[in-house]
Amino acid sequence: MVKLHFLENRKASGYVTWGLPWKKGEIRPEDSFVLENERGEVSPVQSRARAYWPDGSVKWTLHTACAMGTEFVLKKGEENAGGIRVDGQTIYAGRLEVRFAGAVPQVYWKGKVRCIGGELIAKISGTQYKSLAEEIIIEERGPLRAVVKVKGSHNGSLPFILRYYIHYDEPDIRIVHTFLHDLNPYTQRIQSLGLVFEAPISGPIYNRHVRMGGDGGYLKESCVLLNTWRPHLPDEWYARQIQGEELSLEDNAEVSQLMNTMTWWDSWKMVQDSSEHYKILKNTGEAECSDVEGPHGHRAAGILAAAGLSVSLRDFWQKYPSALEVTNMLGDTAQLKVWIWPEDAPSMDLRPYTNRRCFEAYYGQEEPELGMPSGIGQTNEIHLNIYEGPSPMDDQLNKWVLNTQKPALLAAMPAYYHDARAFGTWSLPRYDTPAQVFLEDRLEEQFAFYQREVEQRKWYGLWNYGDFMHSYDKQRHEWRYDLGGWAWQNTELVPTMWLWYMFLRSGREDVFTMAEAMCRHCAEVDLHHMGPFAGLGARHSVKHYGGSAKEARVSMAAHHRFYYYLTGDERTGDIMDEVKDADLTTKSADPLRNFYTMDGSEPYPTHARTGPDWSSYCGNWMTRWERFQDASYRDKMLQGIAGIAAAPYQFVSGSDFGYDPDTGEMFYIGETSTGGSHLALCMGEPQLYFELEDMLEDPAWRRMMSEYGAFYFMTPEEKLAASNERVASKGWGLPMTAAAMAAYAAREQKHARLGRDVWECLFAELLKKPEPQRQVQYVIGKIMEKPTVSTNTTAQWCLNVITSLELAGEYLPEEPIAEPSEKFMKWRS
Repeated sequence: MVKLHFLENRKASGYVTWGLPWKKGEIRPEDSFVLENERGEVSPVQSRARAYWPDGSVKWTLHTACAMGTEFVLKKGEENAGGIRVDGQTIYAGRLEVRFAGAVPQVYWKGKVRCIGGELIAKISGTQYKSLAEEIIIEERGPLRAVVKVKGSHNGSLPFILRYYIHYDEPDIRIVHTFLHDLNPYTQRIQSLGLVFEAPISGPIYNRHVRMGGDGGYLKESCVLLNTWRPHLPDEWYARQIQGEELSLEDNAEVSQLMNTMTWWDSWKMVQDSSEHYKILKNTGEAECSDVEGPHGHRAAGILAAAGLSVSLRDFWQKYPSALEVTNMLGDTAQLKVWIWPEDAPSMDLRPYTNRRCFEAYYGQEEPELGMPSGIGQTNEIHLNIYEGPSPMDDQLNKWVLNTQKPALLAAMPAYYHDARAFGTWSLPRYDTPAQVFLEDRLEEQFAFYQREVEQRKWYGLWNYGDFMHSYDKQRHEWRYDLGGWAWQNTELVPTMWLWYMFLRSGREDVFTMAEAMCRHCAEVDLHHMGPFAGLGARHSVKHYGGSAKEARVSMAAHHRFYYYLTGDERTGDIMDEVKDADLTTKSADPLRNFYTMDGSEPYPTHARTGPDWSSYCGNWMTRWERFQDASYRDKMLQGIAGIAAAPYQFVSGSDFGYDPDTGEMFYIGETSTGGSHLALCMGEPQLYFELEDMLEDPAWRRMMSEYGAFYFMTPEEKLAASNERVASKGWGLPMTAAAMAAYAAREQKHARLGRDVWECLFAELLKKPEPQRQVQYVIGKIMEKPTVSTNTTAQWCLNVITSLELAGEYLPEEPIAEPSEKFMKWRS
């Protein structure tokens, strides 16, 4: 039995899909489950395996249920579920029927058509493009949930993927929309991009209502407003009209005559043009007539209801510019439009920001011609709801907004994830000693700082939301948004993993939301999904895709497995599939091509560092192996491990190796660590290796990791005695990034001095830059700044503390270390 609860501050009832980890051997693929609430009521559960242990038992499951209650227990059992039926390309889900023929389906509720179809539309450099559905796939069919995947393009450009999530007897369809950018940014610019849903509409125009969600309430209007001067209609009629009641005035001759002297409104549009402002426009639809501006506000709720349909767009203001629009309200078919990029905004400009090389001066791009948005992606979530009657009430609109912006998620307690070893080795918070309290407070402070920075610095926008900045400029009181590789973070030193482990150990919804936004951004915008760099990500830069270094460490599945397994998000599964063979790209683009010359006589065609190159491939392969039980990817890992084990000092050797992408073989080529020894451990390698240990159960693998961690923390004299002068002098900088591996070694070897060194190192990092937060006056007003902040350092310190508390917690002194040993203070300087 597993105890579950809804994440706080989210929708807390109805259909929900969630993932759970299991210990090795605990669950078999054929096992079924039921969900029991605190009242003893049992609900059916649609369950499926998402990952497997090597012995064939289930590592992760995914579940769907209609959960009504506050506390739940998932347990083995069988209960008759709903009855979704699939016939060809039609989904029958109780009173809901969805018929697919194109990109937007026909939707019926209680036998009546409510959405008669629609399309995806794009305007590119003045030319209007419409969607072509090229493939319709029933991706999942179960008793409670069906998923339909539609792939297509806009007349051959801008490929798209749509997923429709349909639940039994539920008048709510969740839609996940992805588009890939394949345009030439110099000659082709997106002016608008959106989805159109068409709904039949009839009846008197005074009963045709529109609702739009603003900051704290709703715009409530009708196609004609019964607030008249002469003759003055009864105030009660107008009040009832605004409240959305259906009026019967057809037989009133005075009203019929008066209607001809009223303004008839045909369309409404809400435009969020920045994270700080939206406006509402309306139009009569008459030729040569202008819009009329309505209310202006701060941050809209992102919902529109009209003609029996409601559409809502997730992260409506966070991912500006965006818009919701309804047109043709005076006709027979209303059009509800969800604009991912509205024409009200300037054309999308994805050109490079400079043609200069700035690698040396600004840690930036070396080859500007590679800074193109080739195949980058963007994913957004939309909800389509059906309602009956003239207009939905406020409480219903509130529920739809919550369901879109904060969808339900069932979660286990942190202790359950920890005991199941979900994502390997990490610690639960403890507050038994002053040192533990001190570290937990620092972890909390670091998260709170970035949570505040997202809002203070307005890290919002379609292409930016979810990412952090890399480095701070205390002279300008600003992040280095314009300085090459110091601008956007792009997964560098895995803040992705920091946030996800922070969620696992705390269970906090606000941490989950930030991690989710980073996952959506980094998995789409920072990754090339098609084109010459398909499967690779762009290194940190001013433009997310602009870094000329295209690397597997940015695109690796290890960043995003958390979100996939916790939520079952199929789009993230697509992305992990895309990168499974990322290493094959190195046959034509050697990651170390600027450092090695090859004459063709080598037994390998390219190179790979143990980290972050080979380690990133391992994350992709391990994910593929556990998801699909594909042993060929396990074998590639084992080939690489054998090559590293054959090196004179195993993991300590290298980190540069020759590499054969076809077989996975690693070839020892000497003692060079291009970029520094720390790169072999600062991109999530320890966390990946610890989880891989659970999969491999190989004593030799454990020994290699243990020796590696111990060596990194040796003194120069000890390193020389344990190896040779070349190995000992390779640098071995930034020991904080190796703390987790050293903590592993301390546990394996029961090495008290090494365990103490881990904590000396991590406390020394805090004392290295003691400049406190301060308030300053800046161009955006008074701000709080941390002058010496570095996202690299923050992410790695937090991640290493979270892991080291589990592995070397017994060596943590009771009191915080105020004066670390000279060894680590010198090392850090």
